[in-house]
Amino acid sequence: MGFLGADIRDHLSQTERLVQSTASVDQSAAQQIGSDLQVGGRFMELTGGCLCKAVHYRIAEAPVTARACWCRMCQTIGGGSGTVNALFNTTALTVNGELKEFKFIADSGNVMYCRFCPTCGTHVLVTSQRRPHFTAVRVGTLDDPNKVSPESTIWTSMAPTWAAIDPKLPRLDGQPPPGRSTLPS
Repeated sequence: MGFLGADIRDHLSQTERLVQSTASVDQSAAQQIGSDLQVGGRFMELTGGCLCKAVHYRIAEAPVTARACWCRMCQTIGGGSGTVNALFNTTALTVNGELKEFKFIADSGNVMYCRFCPTCGTHVLVTSQRRPHFTAVRVGTLDDPNKVSPESTIWTSMAPTWAAIDPKLPRLDGQPPPGRSTLPS
């Protein structure tokens, strides 16, 4: 890992220990959403970073899920629209470059850690105190955002009346269960 602040390094270190002891992933969801990321049965690595290129990341496995989100925090970050986030096992992510952290309480009640580039301000990653074994990556920061697409839209109850929500995706009024696919069975 490249240079990160001491608090973030400590938090990620604690996260890695927790992941080793508690992580459970809906593998069928990861396989389903990650099927387009495979070539000859092997996962194609995902890469991305911030606007100014001071922060780079690599992801070594397919996402657990990906969702468009209309919670108030995502609307604020998105400048009025929602955000699209892909959820990964934290241990699959390698970050190079400095990230600053902003701690806040989400609409779900979770304590969240939003990580962003201190130079350009791009929001890159989000983790939750309740589920640190997962990290959400802002899909717009992927080098090729077409490689991951949302499988559902969440927090639609908070979306403005003019929100452009894909009618083909399942909708949830609030937060889905942690780390689970929101695809219909």
